[in-house]
Amino acid sequence: MDVKLMPINEISAGLNDFEFIETKNTQIPIMGRIIIGSSPGDPANPRWKTVVLEIGLEKNDGARDYQWYWEISIRDSYTTEFVSRKHNTGYIAKYMPSCVGCSCRPMELKGDVLGDFSQEIIADITTHFDVDGH
Repeated sequence: MDVKLMPINEISAGLNDFEFIETKNTQIPIMGRIIIGSSPGDPANPRWKTVVLEIGLEKNDGARDYQWYWEISIRDSYTTEFVSRKHNTGYIAKYMPSCVGCSCRPMELKGDVLGDFSQEIIADITTHFDVDGH
């Protein structure tokens, strides 16, 4: 499949400015997605697809902590093809939800943060895709 990724420096900048949303899901309380590329799809069925990087926190089996995960997928409105799924990464965070009722307390994260493992995400991307013509 012909995939055109954004330049790696733009993907890195996107990771530096990455924003998470609170999902209200106790298993995956926060997550975020950015589009890092596109593909015209199969020539027999030319439906444009996007390359999506999803990063989030998922419940750490039985513990009160959460672990960071990331997934890279190619998707259109009908299908999702996973290129890479990194769960149980070992990067641990404590999560305190924001106060929805009064908006006086923002969500709080302690422990590992995205900057601690963003280079591993970049390495994962470069393992699976031709980046910047290399």
